[in-house]
Amino acid sequence: MRPVALTAHGLEGLLGDVAGLAPSGLAADLRLTGTAALGADAVDNLPAYLAMEPVAAAEGHRMMLLLIGVNCDCLLTLWGSLATLLWRDRCVAAGVHISWWSFLWRGLTLVPVVLVGTVLAVNLS
Repeated sequence: MRPVALTAHGLEGLLGDVAGLAPSGLAADLRLTGTAALGADAVDNLPAYLAMEPVAAAEGHRMMLLLIGVNCDCLLTLWGSLATLLWRDRCVAAGVHISWWSFLWRGLTLVPVVLVGTVLAVNLS
């Protein structure tokens, strides 16, 4: 289910402006993936996907970039994905402590490389 109330008040238009509506090109692809990634970090990957789906649904290539963005960048913040929260809970139960700052630092190091590398790979295929 899409965030109906937000969509009714212009969320789709706002996301279209931020993510861009250009069908392809490296800059447009990075813009869409980056917007999806930031959305996943801001709220969670599933609501971010649902909110941005109308912006990307017109083309399979854009849907793939949306999925890349919301699924790769949720490794930046602990709340970016339910799976990340469950994974952290299991680590704590096993006596493995990973601090929020450590998780954030590693995410800030790895996520940009993964996102840009993946978008480049998609554009080469």
